[in-house]
Amino acid sequence: MSSVIPIANFSPLWLTQDRDTRLHIDPLSGVNAYGVAAMPDSEVLEWGSATASAISLDGLKAAEQWWQVQHQRDEEKRDLSALRESLLRECELDREDLWCGLYPSGTEGLRAAALVCRGEGGDKRLFFCQEEETGRRVPAALQQALGISEADMSPICLRAPSGTIRSLGAVDEQLRVGVMHALGQGQRVVLVLTEGTKTGRIVPGVGCVRELSQAYPERIKVIVDACQFRLSNTRLQRYVRWGWLVVVTGSKFLGGPPFSGALLMMRQGLGERMRQRLRALEAELMDRAAQLRWVAALAELSQWRAVPKAALVPLLERLVPRINRALAEHPEFIVEPCSLLQRDDEDDGMWDSYPTLFPFEVRRSQGGTRLSLEALQAVFLQLPRSGEGVRGRLGQPVMLGHDHGEPRWALRLCLGARLLVPILRHEQSALAETGCLDQCRSLLERTADLVRKL
Repeated sequence: MSSVIPIANFSPLWLTQDRDTRLHIDPLSGVNAYGVAAMPDSEVLEWGSATASAISLDGLKAAEQWWQVQHQRDEEKRDLSALRESLLRECELDREDLWCGLYPSGTEGLRAAALVCRGEGGDKRLFFCQEEETGRRVPAALQQALGISEADMSPICLRAPSGTIRSLGAVDEQLRVGVMHALGQGQRVVLVLTEGTKTGRIVPGVGCVRELSQAYPERIKVIVDACQFRLSNTRLQRYVRWGWLVVVTGSKFLGGPPFSGALLMMRQGLGERMRQRLRALEAELMDRAAQLRWVAALAELSQWRAVPKAALVPLLERLVPRINRALAEHPEFIVEPCSLLQRDDEDDGMWDSYPTLFPFEVRRSQGGTRLSLEALQAVFLQLPRSGEGVRGRLGQPVMLGHDHGEPRWALRLCLGARLLVPILRHEQSALAETGCLDQCRSLLERTADLVRKL
């Protein structure tokens, strides 16, 4: 385990203090609900960025250094403007035109976005991606913030009940019919575009959402749930320029410690009363722990934005098929096909068109039956612990659907910034790329070995 000597009056445990008990460190196991410790551990291979990563040594150092400056200030006098400006700068967004709010999690960022939509008045209908692909807490947070009943919530289904992926055309048609019906009933529409589901999809189609929002700009508000943050600066800037409210986090693709969230939107049209309300909400929620987590996340974002992106597309063109082949080598794994992401917009071959999440189901070596959630969760939690083979982290189990009444759960192998940055800035990038793939194969071999021992 990496050794870090905390400065006076600083503890890495501060970052885990949150209203959300999933972040709390269990005193017996030394990890939180995701199996993540408060301290960095360089021996754990971080391939679980769809869920959570342990804080990196660089992230912890950044948090310590920031606290050296901030700890002498009273809580109410700590200014978040420097953190906001840092985020806007790394995303190449103009701080004069943009509103940025920081929150302790992506869910709270989505709640803030919904409050903005609620402020426009009128009866609302919410369209959102099914919770299995976004998170159980997201629909409830949006519903509460919008002040609507469950009857005014319309989930958009990425998957059929069996768990198979529906065609983009079918998903978009479901949305069009629902939106037109709501508008015909005199309702305003709040439409959530999930820019990166738990299994790496875009729901609904970007082209369909833009078509609807352009046709009815006064009656449709778009929230982009980009909490995975698996998108380029160009893509992010485009969404904001279109007048959409974008929510990101620093704790998924970037590999910052869980959790952190931010709302990005154009200042134009945001009234003074709503600005004051959002700042009051930010001040209430952004305590010491949340601030430290954002500092650590920004350290990861800074490293990610600094690497040369010209080499990123060719790198992903090589890595993606090799990762799929590595998964296919194990008969215990049922791999969900991953193709280029469909957005139906002005796509120009950006790196975020390539998949970085690789879902796979797991079946027993004997008999071929799928693992239950309990068995899969046991494998997920065992991987970072000491044992035979490498230690590492995958994305936690996610529900796909049901096959003849049998639940289908999948683990996720995830490419994140902390895996890609060392390759892109290495003088011998080919060697670093090979090392990354070797890590991947070793982690998958240990996963298969744990399954064989069940």
